[in-house]
Amino acid sequence: MLRVAVMDAAVNANNGADAAEMGHHAVDTLAAELRRRPSALDGIEAAHRRLHVPSHGPFRQPMATCAVVDLSMTSPSGRWVISADSEVWLRERSWRSVTGDALTPAARRDWDGWLREHPGAGDRERWSAQEALLGSPDAWNNPSVGAFAELNPASGEFGPVEEIVVSSDGARLSPDILNSGRLHDHLRNDLQVVPADHGHPWPHGDVTVLHVSWDGRHDAGLM
Repeated sequence: MLRVAVMDAAVNANNGADAAEMGHHAVDTLAAELRRRPSALDGIEAAHRRLHVPSHGPFRQPMATCAVVDLSMTSPSGRWVISADSEVWLRERSWRSVTGDALTPAARRDWDGWLREHPGAGDRERWSAQEALLGSPDAWNNPSVGAFAELNPASGEFGPVEEIVVSSDGARLSPDILNSGRLHDHLRNDLQVVPADHGHPWPHGDVTVLHVSWDGRHDAGLM
């Protein structure tokens, strides 16, 4: 088995000087558990138990998002697990995303509305709004690892597939981009331009994208 994982810290600027440290701690904890556990889901659940502190308020936890894929080394199949807003794309006859919205429809409506009304908001203002609008587990279909008492990662199995793309939030991928073979051009060029309806005042500079393809000519199959 080959495990492919993308992780991203949810760094709450309102945690002050400890914000970045908490984010690094969350990612390090998640990475450590994914290395030692037999399945991706086991690793995510173990990391969540270590990160969540019941006495801390909403979004005052060390938190991380992730997309993890456990790939068979002998057939183009496997299992995916996603927490929060990371993404998994699979190419069968064409590309499709298995990623659902991390937010409920009502919470998505509230959050997108706030972003439209506050273009250019700074980190602290954005996190204060998230705490107010999204600080309840009822707002989430799939929250970050560590965020709330209950963890509800999305998961599923796949196969056979020819290619897999795993990405953190902000990659702004679409079937058109992947089906046209423009992934690398998109990452080099498109992500440097901020769309008019982009929720952030900056392009994402910390996006991670892993691209895996299957080649049956090789013993292990994966490339």
